Amino acid sequence: MNETNLLDVVPSVMSAIATAGAAIAAFGSVRVSREAKKIAQQSALAVHHGSAANALSEAVETLDKMLEPFSDLAYEVWEGWSREIESLDHRDAGGSNPRPMRHVLTNASEMLVEHGSARGTNYRHAERSMFSIVRQGIDTLSDSEYDRLLRRGDGEYCDFESVFGPPPLKKSITTSPAFRWAIYQLNRRINIDDWLNIWTGSWVKNGWLNRYCEEHKKIKPTLKSVLTLLKSERAKLAHSVFPLEANPSLSLKYDKVLEVLEVLIEDCGLEIWEGHRKKPHKEDVVALVVYSMGIAFLSSNARDNLFTIN
Repeated sequence: MNETNLLDVVPSVMSAIATAGAAIAAFGSVRVSREAKKIAQQSALAVHHGSAANALSEAVETLDKMLEPFSDLAYEVWEGWSREIESLDHRDAGGSNPRPMRHVLTNASEMLVEHGSARGTNYRHAERSMFSIVRQGIDTLSDSEYDRLLRRGDGEYCDFESVFGPPPLKKSITTSPAFRWAIYQLNRRINIDDWLNIWTGSWVKNGWLNRYCEEHKKIKPTLKSVLTLLKSERAKLAHSVFPLEANPSLSLKYDKVLEVLEVLIEDCGLEIWEGHRKKPHKEDVVALVVYSMGIAFLSSNARDNLFTIN
């Protein structure tokens, strides 16, 4: 290339470089502008939602202190009561090598909660599904069905769902082989008169369910007060420039805390038991014990779920 041609090319190259540089600078400016806008929006959200964030933080702190005794008692109802019941177990009536009675009770009640809450994804109104084992009853138990389940379940020490499969979510849990196997074990290994004594004994002054009931009554007013406060904070923002939903992280935390509070208030109370406390039907008593332990497990889980929110 001669000198004349080179002089012709240089301006074109320099122009192209300048154009590219301007484009890069423009892209950089757009990126910086977007980042600045994002930071400004986040700052605005923080200011706008400051009161709601503080209210949530204070609510969780209040609940932390208040729920510990109730949560501990609920866990004891679920785990400790089952150990007490185990003393009445005729274990040899459950097969050649059945699981301990405390395992049968905790497995059955945990299964009931998981099924009622769509496998642990939504605990709201789980008790409505759970109580169906009392309200609708359990289909007729037969020797032939028991023998069929025994051939599969005898000697298996893992949870019943691993042996028989988890209860289908779209069907009643009472149709599930895993749950029915637990019910067979409970009915065959403890006689009905003992079950009746277990149930009525839980409602005496220091009985398991009476203690649970009294503890729930203590905390319920505070639970309602905190729920009302948080709903009010959310409502204040509903028609503002930045409703709570504009802050997905904070909104999700509100959703979770509100759900936990509603579960503790509405689903973990004892009102639904009132008609069964003194003179339950014999055919209901095993289901009542399993349901009650399930509610205790639900209560204990509710607090755990509250403090995994971050």
